[in-house]
Amino acid sequence: MLIDGSSYSREPSPAVGVLPCAGATAYDGDHRYREGTRDGVNIDYLILADWAEVINGKIYVQGGGWTAINAHEPLPVSRTIAIAVSPRVEWHETNVPHELAIRILREEGQAELARIDARFEVGRSAGLPMGASQPHPIAVNLPLKFEHAGEYEVRASIDGEEVTTLAFRVDQKAS
Repeated sequence: MLIDGSSYSREPSPAVGVLPCAGATAYDGDHRYREGTRDGVNIDYLILADWAEVINGKIYVQGGGWTAINAHEPLPVSRTIAIAVSPRVEWHETNVPHELAIRILREEGQAELARIDARFEVGRSAGLPMGASQPHPIAVNLPLKFEHAGEYEVRASIDGEEVTTLAFRVDQKAS
């Protein structure tokens, strides 16, 4: 299901639905690690969208940043949702395999709707300055069936550590 192939929990901005991850590494102008920030692999952002794909290292998103699915038809409803996520790999974590897990859960972990497990490894590009970090954008488009209205979560883990959670809702609207 991958088209191309994570810090701390924080609520998304209700107006935007994009999660700039708390605990993400701070960078100077050259994307170098600065003392006093989280070390290793972080997630720069996690976005829910209608569609997403990665082309030449860039994430292309359509209908991104939502926090609710409005079902005008009776439940259950089927929707394809896209998840755009960008792990940032620090210099000393390049050329090392990492595990990314993305889970879609209903109401604080009650039931798992979907799970994506991916392994990635970021190498050091020729000419990359010493100490530079690198993003590794990933996009996943998932066909899902939502049986119930209510709260859902997308949880992202890197190397077995849950680092980011993004909440969304499925609302039943009268036709």
